[in-house]
Amino acid sequence: MSEEQWGRVDDDGTVWVRTADGERAIGSYPGATPEAALLVEPYVEVVAFSWFTPNEITGDFSSEIRLGYLVEGDRRTPFKGGALVGNVIEALANARWSAEIGFFGDYQGPQTARFSSLAVAGNEG
Repeated sequence: MSEEQWGRVDDDGTVWVRTADGERAIGSYPGATPEAALLVEPYVEVVAFSWFTPNEITGDFSSEIRLGYLVEGDRRTPFKGGALVGNVIEALANARWSAEIGFFGDYQGPQTARFSSLAVAGNEG
């Protein structure tokens, strides 16, 4: 079977698999997306959060946000509190990774990751 029979990768790095029911997005190709393309719409940047331990079976987790920023255009508004909620398995499967590489302490890898399947829960204000 050729690659085209199994699926495809879009220009933005989205990976699609072909099934009997049609195509289904299953993730993204690591490092295929320029960082600027990941940061084009309003987003939440979580800088510090409490430790979390995902459920070993389901992958669900919740973690207190200790410092975050709501980024809208050129405006970066800091906030504390609320929770980062999601499923680590789904988050990693749907993450989009930047092509740019960063060095942070002992880490070397994609400089930016965008997790579209996570939620921020808490009071607005």
